[in-house]
Amino acid sequence: MATLIVLPELLRQHIQARVPARPPDLEALAHELSARSIPKRGVLSRQGDVCRDLYFVERGCLRCHATDDRGVDHVIRFAVEGWWLSDFHSYFTGEVSAFGVDALEDTQVVVLRREHEQRLCAEHPALARYFLRLLERLAVTTHRRLLLMMSGTVEERYEEFIRAYRDIAQRLPQHQIASYLGVTPEGLSRIRARMARRHVSGASPG
Repeated sequence: MATLIVLPELLRQHIQARVPARPPDLEALAHELSARSIPKRGVLSRQGDVCRDLYFVERGCLRCHATDDRGVDHVIRFAVEGWWLSDFHSYFTGEVSAFGVDALEDTQVVVLRREHEQRLCAEHPALARYFLRLLERLAVTTHRRLLLMMSGTVEERYEEFIRAYRDIAQRLPQHQIASYLGVTPEGLSRIRARMARRHVSGASPG
């Protein structure tokens, strides 16, 4: 059950680190947010529905993923504390979602509806700049990920994953990381072993 909230401090810091938002901007945003608690494996948005919400993670871990016709799961991205997540294509277009959003841990989020975000951006230029910056970052990271999936080696994809998710890699189950990389868990184990051997052989003695 969603409940109205005050603006979480983590979100306040996230905004003010990116744009010069004023108290009225932040108060307006807080008025449009609701809070939700999701248990581990709980679902926020289902594949096949229209995803109308943005989720800001206060605590826990979410994933955006899709299950194909063979029953194979494909993880598109993760989000932990201080990250926003949605099926962004469905969120921005209003089309049926190709992806679902669910929790890998017990998770606390704040929720912003698409129509509320649009109204906030129209009435508060600082918030419009904030969400534009989020969209720009999403475009850059999505482009980089597509290039690596098309032409990068598996090792390069793993190195990019570690760079992007360095602070949370140890929290994620190996099979979820493998799904994100497009390999099997066994393949991921072999990649890690090869990279570890190269690191050891390339280390300076002494």
